[in-house]
Amino acid sequence: MKTRQAYMLLLHASCQHLDRKELEALVDSKFRLVAALQRYAIMSESELDDVELLLAEFPSLAIAYIAEEVRPVAEGGTQYFSCLIDGSCTLGQANRRKPKFMIRLPGYPILGNGKSDNQNQALI
Repeated sequence: MKTRQAYMLLLHASCQHLDRKELEALVDSKFRLVAALQRYAIMSESELDDVELLLAEFPSLAIAYIAEEVRPVAEGGTQYFSCLIDGSCTLGQANRRKPKFMIRLPGYPILGNGKSDNQNQALI
């Protein structure tokens, strides 16, 4: 998160004609941090409170997670989605944010517990 502050200092020194609001908008357009929180869909209430604290503290933070939708076998069975949320997403039921983007995955995405390959879904 220090990178965002460094961008602000650099732009402030380089573009002194811009006011604070314009600098913020420019940095926001250039910088975004994406964290892969695969368990977001099944987190407890206290864990969700911690996520909300992070989203409030760091406005450029986006969270990628995996959502599971159980459907009848006739409709294709269980489907998995790579979802992206940030602080601007509205709160839905159970204090979870509604995803900004939702991309259907071809199958079960988890390869193993704690493997870095599991976080590749965040690149979508």
